[in-house]
Amino acid sequence: MGKITDDDRKRMARCCCKQCGGPLKMKVVVYDPYGGHDVEMFCENCQKIEYGTEKEIYSLAERFIDNYQYNYFMDMAEDENSERLNTAKLCEIIGWVFSELGLMGDEGVIKNKIPKFEQ
Repeated sequence: MGKITDDDRKRMARCCCKQCGGPLKMKVVVYDPYGGHDVEMFCENCQKIEYGTEKEIYSLAERFIDNYQYNYFMDMAEDENSERLNTAKLCEIIGWVFSELGLMGDEGVIKNKIPKFEQ
């Protein structure tokens, strides 16, 4: 079975679920009845294995959706599930932008750095 590392503990403390914003916990996940299992980050609220996103990124995604009525999944009915999926998608986009601008590090969002805009 996998071990819970210090990096995992730090990530769980500073990150949240991309879909609901809930806390992440370590959980033993059984993949098959013949011994396939491991310890994974897990969202109890969504009942999903979840690597999570930085809390600052989740907050930005929620605000963006509220201010601009962002909807990535136009073919889905607008309900709680589509809102969660939109939030998760926007978290991925914002996380990518932050990484490209050099605003993400091993400890999460770097708040006191000027972004780099060159290619």
